[in-house]
Amino acid sequence: STHVPPSTAGPSTLSTAQFRFCLSTTCQLKDATPLLRPIDPIALNIPHYPPIIKTPMDFSTIEHKLTRPRTVSMH
Repeated sequence: STHVPPSTAGPSTLSTAQFRFCLSTTCQLKDATPLLRPIDPIALNIPHYPPIIKTPMDFSTIEHKLTRPRTVSMH
């Protein structure tokens, strides 16, 4: 039996540069190919994908989120 530690909630302790390094390293793996770009449910003939996957995430979307300027909402 393998002990699985409980997940930790809260903000990440990795810097943006560390996230970018992990992402670029992961993108170079041959098995990462299907996750490099967003899924096109029409081209792949999977119309049930959008209703099931509410927040799709691929590596290019993650990269975009890491590189865009952050905005602070003042309510």
